[in-house]
Amino acid sequence: MTYTNIIINRGEEGVLSWDLSHRTHDLMMKKLLLFIVISALSLIVLVGCNIDISRQGVSADEFTQILSDKDYQVSDISDQIDDETIESATIAVSDNLQLKLYVFSSNKDAKEFYEDMFELLYQIKESLNVKYSSTKLDIFAYQHYSLFSNEADYYMISLVKNTVLYSTGSSECKDTIKEIFKELDY
Repeated sequence: MTYTNIIINRGEEGVLSWDLSHRTHDLMMKKLLLFIVISALSLIVLVGCNIDISRQGVSADEFTQILSDKDYQVSDISDQIDDETIESATIAVSDNLQLKLYVFSSNKDAKEFYEDMFELLYQIKESLNVKYSSTKLDIFAYQHYSLFSNEADYYMISLVKNTVLYSTGSSECKDTIKEIFKELDY
């Protein structure tokens, strides 16, 4: 703590001394209070938005089991993918939608793939003469992007650790796709 004294001469009334240390202390207390308030608000925002930063995603086997139970046609398409960074690729197909789960050898490879797919979806959005609405969320090891149009398809892609879940479907499938992503922890 810094102590500063100001001495003001008052003539015959004597010397008046004023200690400014209380101002320095007050300033430090205000900064501490501001830090606590900002930290508390940040925590409230994270909890209030219900963002789970500990998402786990699913394995290819879990993906297959969950979607097979929902009567989706599920197939392993790993042999159709010519990318050494992909450990497995699985597709689930229903009437007007398909979901693909990619499991990568590393988080870095999954993130690069996600960013490439995000760029592709962005190009789709820009190239079509259709009004789209999009949502992007990027927090820690979780990234999510959805692209929707009432006149076209609904796309959703999420990155969790070393996995990427990607879906396409008609605009009527929007709610179904959201439910599946939520159930799969994406």
